[in-house]
Amino acid sequence: MIRGSSNNISPPIIGCPNDWSLHPLRRELKKFTGSHTLKMTDGKCLQNLLSSHEIEAAACSPLHLLRHPNFELALPLGLSCHGSDLSCYFGLKDDCLDLPEILADRIQSLSEVFHSSKIKTSATIKSAAEFVGKACKDLALPKLKETPKLRIFQGEGAESTLAKILYLLLWGEHAYETNEIISSQLHCSYHGPTIDLLSKNSALQHRCQYRRIIDLSELWFRITGLPFVSMVWQKIKSQHHLASKSLIASAAEKAHARMKIEPSAYYPDIIPLADNLEEIKLSQLWKKQSYKLGTAEIKSMLFFLQLAAPLEKKLLHPEIFTIKMIRWQEKMSISGP
Repeated sequence: MIRGSSNNISPPIIGCPNDWSLHPLRRELKKFTGSHTLKMTDGKCLQNLLSSHEIEAAACSPLHLLRHPNFELALPLGLSCHGSDLSCYFGLKDDCLDLPEILADRIQSLSEVFHSSKIKTSATIKSAAEFVGKACKDLALPKLKETPKLRIFQGEGAESTLAKILYLLLWGEHAYETNEIISSQLHCSYHGPTIDLLSKNSALQHRCQYRRIIDLSELWFRITGLPFVSMVWQKIKSQHHLASKSLIASAAEKAHARMKIEPSAYYPDIIPLADNLEEIKLSQLWKKQSYKLGTAEIKSMLFFLQLAAPLEKKLLHPEIFTIKMIRWQEKMSISGP
């Protein structure tokens, strides 16, 4: 078990993904050199390192809380987005350019369903999710000659599951199940319309390849009225004392405040370029994002996990998942199921 620095004890190792969204946080964490070791890599690698007790805490997809019985919330910090930040979207090609208009009525109906579920106020997470699932079956589906296939290029993060949840909500169970069958067939000769999911750094780099997009963080916010949480700081359940807790909290506090009012302080020496060789507008990305997770963010994350559970192939035993949900909601002062 990794422990904090004290006398001859090695400083804790913490993990942070190398996405541009977390660049300000990584810069602040590096200022604490000596009190900890910062491991920067992709989310899947961080999950493995945390699972094997090689790091003390890491910013990971909230889905790992579903998949790993020993993973727990470390502290109410992570990455959330209020509206559009262009880091997760459906890329629309020429045969799908009219989708935003076609889906407008369906999105409005979904928004009304989620509002009726009272997810933002007194309703429990589980009952709200059950209400949404039943109500959506009665909504009229979008009128399309052919439902577009969803292509996912990165399959591990919360963004991929968000895309599947929204696809299911927008086009219904039959379309979702058909899309899953087509996606599982490696040599399937599909020639119909497609929409591409892009997320994280790839989304920022390749945005110029699409004439139109549907921003998924913005769509989640329009439908649920809640911010989308793509990462949360996690630890192993048996790690009772988190030596890095205060430094993570301090770094997140400073980065969160400064990236809003002085984003240039975090610009890298070489600004990353998009495919069209234009500079990626990092300040616009950070303006819409938050490292703090308050009541709305935690509730949104738990609701997201509740909707994601039926789609997960590596889900915890249902009873373990229910117990975890109850404990998290009690800890965050959110009414339990």
